[in-house]
Amino acid sequence: MSYTYEYPRPALAVDCVVFGFDPGGRPAASRAAHASKRAAAQIATRELKVLLIQRAHAPFAGRWALPGGFVEAGETVEEAARRELAEETGLRGVSVEQFHTFSDPRRDPRGWVVSVAHYALVRVGDCRLRAASDARKSAWFPASKPPKLAFDHERMLALALERLPSEGVVKLSSYQVVRLSGLGGKTVGRGHSRSIGLQERKNRHACDGGHLTRK
Repeated sequence: MSYTYEYPRPALAVDCVVFGFDPGGRPAASRAAHASKRAAAQIATRELKVLLIQRAHAPFAGRWALPGGFVEAGETVEEAARRELAEETGLRGVSVEQFHTFSDPRRDPRGWVVSVAHYALVRVGDCRLRAASDARKSAWFPASKPPKLAFDHERMLALALERLPSEGVVKLSSYQVVRLSGLGGKTVGRGHSRSIGLQERKNRHACDGGHLTRK
């Protein structure tokens, strides 16, 4: 049975803030391994990347943005986030987690679109990018200095940085553990720190033909 409602309804979308580290063999990793906790955190902050796609279609054609899109009938927002990430960047099997809902009626020039934002933590070296679908290109950028972004994605990125655990530990390589401190100036509870740590371990993948397969 179908239902028709007389009240206007928003479209539902998802966006993905995928953070990445690239510590293996880089000078910064070596410096961090021998630095104090405060200095190591500063090095880790500078090395943090964010995955962006260049939009192929209007609105904001040619502008860089976070991977994402509309939720399809019959799927959850988590399923939609993983599908859009795979379609636009080639990354599959990435563990994502909701962190905020963006519902400003003016956030999308096409109309009233509510976006459920997710984030993930991966190793850059484990990921082979392959842009497709609505994405012209996909690439890593410094999370602290991204290009101008479409929609309200600069706000999404800023909030995702705030939600990263200020006291959590993230394993950057097989021999090194670095604390992330003050990435967004906001302290987050221990439960959230554990969640991010688990996410990074879940997303430790090997690339196979542009797809991610678990080791």
